[in-house]
Amino acid sequence: MKFSHTCSLPPERVKRTATVFGTILIFMLTTFSLAHAFDPSDITGLKMWLKTDDITANDGDSIASWDDSSAQNNDADQSTAA
Repeated sequence: MKFSHTCSLPPERVKRTATVFGTILIFMLTTFSLAHAFDPSDITGLKMWLKTDDITANDGDSIASWDDSSAQNNDADQSTAA
């Protein structure tokens, strides 16, 4: 015995359904991304993490020291001027 069933929806309903599913998918992806943001401190064996947002400077300013954000305290220091 073979069954066959076809269902046709009006184009406006198909479009509305696709839009709703697309919106839900974008919401889920955004929520998952924000909830599971990348954090370099999760890297096993991390030796140094220099975060750019830890520096307060203007364009062209010299940076003599940059604090390491990992647990290793491997700060970046420059003893001679560039």
